[in-house]
Amino acid sequence: MLGGTDLTACNDAQLTALRRDRIGYVFQSFNLLPQLTAEQNIELPARLAGRAVDSNWRAMLVDLLGIGKRLRHRPTELSGGQQQRVAVAARCSGGPR
Repeated sequence: MLGGTDLTACNDAQLTALRRDRIGYVFQSFNLLPQLTAEQNIELPARLAGRAVDSNWRAMLVDLLGIGKRLRHRPTELSGGQQQRVAVAARCSGGPR
């Protein structure tokens, strides 16, 4: 069970949608797209899932994680810790559930 969903009753498409929409992963390599800015990387998961980006929620995350001054930078211009915080913000960009 995950949030009221019986995982054993889900088919592959349902499991894919569940992973995309309800589970956020932060990998050790962060998997940020190098051609996008930090801000674009943060917004990408929500946009790919067809969800609007809540600008208030995103602003709170960015402030909490201390990356507000680095949003226009590409991943190669960020420290490892900053990249990790961008990845965390990206996984949380869809808002609380």
